[in-house]
Amino acid sequence: MELSGTGVPPTPDICASKNQILFGNVIVGQGMERIVTIANAGGADLQIGDVSIAETESPFSLVAEKDNLSAATLSHGESATLSILFTPEEAGTYSASLIIPSNDPDQNPLSISLNGQGQLTNSVQGIIVTPQDGITTIQVRDTLQMMAEVLPSNATNKTIKWSITGQERKAAIDESGLLKALAPGVIEVKAEAEDGSGTAGYREITIEKGPFIYGDTNDDFAINITDAVLVLKYITNSETIMNIAAADVNTDNSINITDAVLILKHITNPDQPFPAE
Repeated sequence: MELSGTGVPPTPDICASKNQILFGNVIVGQGMERIVTIANAGGADLQIGDVSIAETESPFSLVAEKDNLSAATLSHGESATLSILFTPEEAGTYSASLIIPSNDPDQNPLSISLNGQGQLTNSVQGIIVTPQDGITTIQVRDTLQMMAEVLPSNATNKTIKWSITGQERKAAIDESGLLKALAPGVIEVKAEAEDGSGTAGYREITIEKGPFIYGDTNDDFAINITDAVLVLKYITNSETIMNIAAADVNTDNSINITDAVLILKHITNPDQPFPAE
């Protein structure tokens, strides 16, 4: 049996670290720089021509002193970088193409899309919510300071609003981010930007039962008329802050008039235990 074949000479193969470069939101008059890496995955030398931006009047430009790519020759496995600057002069959405000529046989030139938005103010892009000391499990009656990192750091309006989502009655949080555990369960703490961007960050916190006194709804280590009044207020207004676990004196997983009545009965007869005890 005769075998035959034709040898194929090695060719260069241009590869980019990304096929599009996103600059995100940039305040008008300011600049954002991005870097792209070009490598040769082929077996022959990759010869790069003069890199350019296709749209000559766009707010995208090459950073000349950081152009290590134009006119470069890359052997197999070698790479070079190029920096592109986005400096919008007006608010709006911009796009352009980065053109990289080379001797690659099937990708010449290589085109990489550039996209960015110019805006008059720097809106919040992300919020990272973290609990103090990394604590994610607390007990009923505990407090935990929540913290929020607003991104980018130069956002125009970094004011945030704290809230509890889903399980509002199991915890409360004030405007400073101080969380108070009211009942066992898993809650989600939310920090939302108030700049109109709709950006928010979240963090789950687990609340365990922990030690408490049934009937002591205000955590003052005494059971009196104030505790019963708090239950009545809570029934009519879910925003009332109290120790919900302590208020559920008959452990039926709900707060209702029965709990208030049982607390009042306990006040007149302290020797009578709650059904939960």
